[in-house]
Amino acid sequence: MVVTLCLPHIVVELDMGMVTKQMTYVRTMKITYDKSDNLGKHIREINTRLHEEGIATMDRYDDYDETNYGLFESVSKSRTYQLCINGELIHESPYLIMKKETQDVLNNVIGDLIHCSEITTERKETMHRRLNGNHLITVESTKNGTFQYGLEPSMCIIDENGINSNLMVTFDEGSSWSSRPTSITFTTTILSDGVLRKDDIERGVVDSTLETIGTVQAIFEKVLMSFDYDLSEPTIDCHFDAKSESRSECTPDIIERTRVEKERQLEIRRNEL
Repeated sequence: MVVTLCLPHIVVELDMGMVTKQMTYVRTMKITYDKSDNLGKHIREINTRLHEEGIATMDRYDDYDETNYGLFESVSKSRTYQLCINGELIHESPYLIMKKETQDVLNNVIGDLIHCSEITTERKETMHRRLNGNHLITVESTKNGTFQYGLEPSMCIIDENGINSNLMVTFDEGSSWSSRPTSITFTTTILSDGVLRKDDIERGVVDSTLETIGTVQAIFEKVLMSFDYDLSEPTIDCHFDAKSESRSECTPDIIERTRVEKERQLEIRRNEL
């Protein structure tokens, strides 16, 4: 295959050899809940509720661990330093350095009459475990082998025609500080060694993942609405991208011509010595 490139005042011919083209088809659907407040104040409880409904949250290079969800008992300890004179409290501070400075000053004045004590207070609280990450995976996918571990945790879905679709689901909890609303994004990707027919593309990026997308979105919205988030009138951005990567396999004559040219250049340099 010969490709001619026409540049200003230059014509260049490239012998491309045999060309194989790899195609990547991507469908991205982002649903933005413009009226919803950010999820920060409920995010731990949301993490628990999502898992109860069959959805796991994950971070990059994360793996599924069912113990990362639900309630646990948090124990926190605090220390208070007290200074007393003849049993009467005169100074209290959570900072050890302040206790020492005050004690040193009083020791110079009243000597052994001052007494110092350290009081430790233990506080127990039952709370929900923290959010693991902003990727959403169905718990079922971790059991049936379709969960894909890696930089971007995802789910692999193969339809009856053998088309392999990769579905990645992420969500943004939003931010009141930056006025960023809550959103959820579904990214479906299929790879092929050549151009696919329209019907095959639609099966791969739409049909094969439709049930999973519908399930995850339904659970996500159900959980958020249980906390009275306003999910009405969302903005939906859905677009499709097709990307190609061409790779040229050199024909034998190209390899031979390159070898001959190398030898010619070597000969020229030897003659210059």
